[in-house]
Amino acid sequence: MSDLFSVTSAALPICIVAFMVCNLVAVGLELEVRGALAPLANLRFVTVVMLLDWLLGPAFAWPWLQQCRSPSPTRSGSYSSALRQQRRSCR
Repeated sequence: MSDLFSVTSAALPICIVAFMVCNLVAVGLELEVRGALAPLANLRFVTVVMLLDWLLGPAFAWPWLQQCRSPSPTRSGSYSSALRQQRRSCR
């Protein structure tokens, strides 16, 4: 039974990556280049999207980064335990 679990745990990441790559290839083959490039001709649309990206991306990331800030190694005793604690708090 443990052999089955070891095989499936090794095969699962490969299957997930293959599934994602195949889906991305399928979407790319169905894409019309002219249709994808048409919105980029609108300068106002591109400007608004870029500004929102530059403002909202960091605004959403900042609270998460504050929560996942690495604890000081001197407070927790060692650097490795500080990293373990950080991994647990960011999930």
